[in-house]
Amino acid sequence: MAEIKYLEINADDRSIIIPEGENLLGVENDNKGVRKYFICPKIVGDNIDLTKSDVYINVQNASGEKSGKDRYPVQNMTASGDNVTFEWVLERKVTSHKGSVRFAVCVREKGSEREWHTTFATGNALEGEELFESAELEARGQDFIGILTSDANADANSIESGKSAYVNGKKIEGALTSKNEIKAVTKKRNYHPHQ
Repeated sequence: MAEIKYLEINADDRSIIIPEGENLLGVENDNKGVRKYFICPKIVGDNIDLTKSDVYINVQNASGEKSGKDRYPVQNMTASGDNVTFEWVLERKVTSHKGSVRFAVCVREKGSEREWHTTFATGNALEGEELFESAELEARGQDFIGILTSDANADANSIESGKSAYVNGKKIEGALTSKNEIKAVTKKRNYHPHQ
């Protein structure tokens, strides 16, 4: 197994130092195929302890669009001496477009309003080939997977109100008001028996 190369967080100037060869984040549309490792001082800023905080990787993918931003919780936080290590598993949205991907570390202290951030670092997503356009994947997100794998056969009157489903690739909103409620429509007829 190859030696782990850590992306090192400099708590003084808030930079992320990327070792040679570690700026490759993957190829377009990779999903959970790459893991990056970080090392950071355990205590940052005004005595904020990373082991008592929620730590995220904030990302802007290469699309440059607002929809290309996301936040990912880090995994496997481990303290060792004055440092902590943690991991980031890159999901499809990170690599949905080829080009420069910006990412930063966000530390949110549990039980307080305190936050501490690094400046952004830049990685690269290489061009790849996918069956679907990356813009379409990004626009539909995880719902797209549901569409591809569903074989639903429902209509609005068989789905509870407030819920939705995908049928033949189209989203439908439920109209059923309650499981036990039956809507009956009656028509008044003018009935005159003695005419």
